Amino acid sequence: FTIVPPLPELDGLRLGLAGSHQVSNANLAVNLVHQFLLARQQDVAPPFLPSLYPAPLPAPYVSGLESARWPGRCQEVLDPKHKHITWFLDGAHTVESLTSCAEWYFHPAVGLKPLAPGAVRNRVLIFNCTSGRSGSKFLKTVLDNMQRQVEKYQPDIVDSQVSKGFFDHVIFCSNVTYADGQSKGDFVNNNANANELSALKVQRELADAWRSLVPTFPADNIHVLPSIQHAMEVVHSLPQSGSVDVLVAGSLHLVGGVIEVAEIGSIALAT
Repeated sequence: FTIVPPLPELDGLRLGLAGSHQVSNANLAVNLVHQFLLARQQDVAPPFLPSLYPAPLPAPYVSGLESARWPGRCQEVLDPKHKHITWFLDGAHTVESLTSCAEWYFHPAVGLKPLAPGAVRNRVLIFNCTSGRSGSKFLKTVLDNMQRQVEKYQPDIVDSQVSKGFFDHVIFCSNVTYADGQSKGDFVNNNANANELSALKVQRELADAWRSLVPTFPADNIHVLPSIQHAMEVVHSLPQSGSVDVLVAGSLHLVGGVIEVAEIGSIALAT
């Protein structure tokens, strides 16, 4: 193995992929590409193979890093039909990736954007995970990192937001796409237990975990729902007089289903 040092050339570069963790990913990608080109040195024209240290990154490298896209990972999408709704999509489904998701979302440039005087905002979390994973541990990861980020960037709202769970509504739904029980083929998890799915076992466990982690959260605002379409109905029922921010996380199947049902694919999947 080779441990590669951080590239100072990445400082100030606007990466196409959001999230501070993408800087280390970009650093690894640059070194991998460079090593590949070194292995084929006899086939590569010299102008395209400068030394990485200390020369500036070659223009093709910069272009690739700036234009890289990964739908559904640390992605902010303005709803084209419901202008008051903004979707924040991240298919994070491990403790490590949910930590990165929280660091991205709970930031002044993303989920902690200041409101104009008199403005109203509803924050919604839509979450799911596959059976066998520790939903309670995942939710605690989100909440713990939320607290750290809020204390870091907006300490004045810690008392009013952190202990109350930050969100106004939490929705735990299955990855079933539509209310009639049908799912688009790409979003079917063939490993899901049919009996657990019909009983919403995982979603009920997530709701119980949330109640335990945030005892003061309003019971009526914790939703256990059988499909993504049902979740969309809750989001669309919120007042349109204010903005609605929706964080979707915990499952790539879930994120894909939300893109489908919310009809935001024209933006989320655009190249």
